Amino acid sequence: ASRAIKRATGKVPALIKSGGSIPVAGMLKDKLGLDTIFMGFGLDDDRVHSPNEKFELSCFRMGARTHALFMDELRRP
Repeated sequence: ASRAIKRATGKVPALIKSGGSIPVAGMLKDKLGLDTIFMGFGLDDDRVHSPNEKFELSCFRMGARTHALFMDELRRP
């Protein structure tokens, strides 16, 4: 994921261990032994889950490109 983000944005991503507020991450680990990766592409002023929530088209495009590059990274040895 880090390589895909760097390829898409030219920047090294900040890696943050999280998931406490997303219960499915812990469930996937506990029940299936799977690690999860969450990649966010929103901005601080997007007001997620609030009135007047927004998501800029440029962030959507960056997310789509990053996910495509992530799939490309997964196929590499």
